[in-house]
Amino acid sequence: MPLTIRTCLSADIQQLSWQLTGVDLPSQGISGQGTLQAQWREEQKQLELNQLNLQANDSTLTGQASVILGNEPQWNMNLQFDKLNLENLLPAQAAPAARGEVVQQQGQAQAKPQRPVIASSLEQPDYNGLRGFSADILLKANSVHWRGMDFTQVTSQMTNKNGLLTNRRAER
Repeated sequence: MPLTIRTCLSADIQQLSWQLTGVDLPSQGISGQGTLQAQWREEQKQLELNQLNLQANDSTLTGQASVILGNEPQWNMNLQFDKLNLENLLPAQAAPAARGEVVQQQGQAQAKPQRPVIASSLEQPDYNGLRGFSADILLKANSVHWRGMDFTQVTSQMTNKNGLLTNRRAER
């Protein structure tokens, strides 16, 4: 009879702290703390994060997440935010002058020349990072602050299938 060893590692993390600084982060960086329970199942190549309770800058997150590793990792997330302040988690938007756009002074009435849409110099985001994995994500937030706007009771249920991102439900 062959011997079968199943590896399952568990951790109960009661104090986790971090500080992130650098490019593509807010100028003040991101710092936070939290607690969580983690479990690794070697046979399934699965990592589970349960009882997530994290704080980053002035945003708070609870929930659970898991990933099954393989040729195409499969993520499952159920995350709730009491407060999600994206302005303190994402880099600041560049000012129009920094992007090469003409900034009109108040009181000037200059007509902006009409250009065909194809002549627009808008940068397209690179979505290649969505390829190579699948995900089923449920996000809920009691309060969201983004670009000076406040939203309450925000819900989004999304799936990603190797780069095809579908928002099955978005509510506010």
